[in-house]
Amino acid sequence: MSDESNMALSGLQLAQIALDQKKLPEAESLARKSAATFEKIKSAVSAGVTHALLAQILLQSGNTKDATSAAQRAVSLAQQGSDRPPRLLTTMVEARTQAANGKTAEATKTLQNVLAEATRYGYLSYQFETRLALGEVEMTSGHAAAGRAWLEALEKDALAKGFIRIARKAKEART
Repeated sequence: MSDESNMALSGLQLAQIALDQKKLPEAESLARKSAATFEKIKSAVSAGVTHALLAQILLQSGNTKDATSAAQRAVSLAQQGSDRPPRLLTTMVEARTQAANGKTAEATKTLQNVLAEATRYGYLSYQFETRLALGEVEMTSGHAAAGRAWLEALEKDALAKGFIRIARKAKEART
């Protein structure tokens, strides 16, 4: 079981790298395999995190319907555990799918709640990820000026704290 878990974890990490490199079919395949393995070995929280990544991949692929299903599954699985970070992550991804489905006000409220909780408990990486999502929602919901300002501030803050990947994503989202 440990070998299966380690292989699934490696697959999850490779899927994240493939997503960052915009290799969406490869990322999707890796994420689906890892999610299936985590569910098979009854690692609900890890399966939830993997479904959240799958939802992000599907969103970038333009497959909003399947991304929404994956995000809902992610939230359901993550709630089976008591760890806060997976719940923050999966809720954030679910909000991204809400925004993709035109529910920007609902998505913004959800993301603001995630940001408040991440801030309250000192999860800096989740704060940055949530701020990125908020900026992206602003950009796509007709508030481009506010979104650009939000993302520019995030880029500066992320660089100052050494979060290069987030800073790069904020810059990409702004342009």
